[in-house]
Amino acid sequence: MKRQHQVILISSFLPLCWMAFMAVHELGHVLGAKVTGGTVAKVVIHPLAISRTDVSSNPSPLITVWAGPILGVSLPVFLWSFMYWWRMKTEFLARFFAGFCLVANGVYLGVGSFEPIGDAHVIVSRGTPSWCLWLFGIATVSLAILAGGYLVVNRETHLLGMQMSSKPLSVGEILMFFGFLIGASDPARKLSEVWTGLQ
Repeated sequence: MKRQHQVILISSFLPLCWMAFMAVHELGHVLGAKVTGGTVAKVVIHPLAISRTDVSSNPSPLITVWAGPILGVSLPVFLWSFMYWWRMKTEFLARFFAGFCLVANGVYLGVGSFEPIGDAHVIVSRGTPSWCLWLFGIATVSLAILAGGYLVVNRETHLLGMQMSSKPLSVGEILMFFGFLIGASDPARKLSEVWTGLQ
């Protein structure tokens, strides 16, 4: 695939990743509420707002709120692994989505510890120390960065037995990849704050 086609594919795939990231994240909240006996009143997923799950009866709010980011990183990684092992042609899209979710969930909670919004506000207000949010953010973002760094430094195409690229990645390619991930997550969060303020 030519570089121009790659850039077009990634640029057009980013909005889909943003919506799917929010859907998977909110699915975690819904499942967390259901497992603990909570009642889900409403789920809001909008491209210009921070998604949310309103729970009317919530006996275990910390489990419900932590289920979002935990499922939000584990389900995409599982999906990517499944598609890789079954040798599906679109596995590279699932790989990108898994990296996107690692970074987006990590940045969301890590930054949210400084600007108490969304899940971070609920987590901190329920007594969880801010360092737990930082640790989650550092762990998820670092996992994505370490995987990319390993591939570049060692000129590898495989990570843990799974093919990550058809040829060894250059520093520029991996920086472009992380640039897209970071570029997509923070402006979307800021835009959602503007949208929420307009409502």
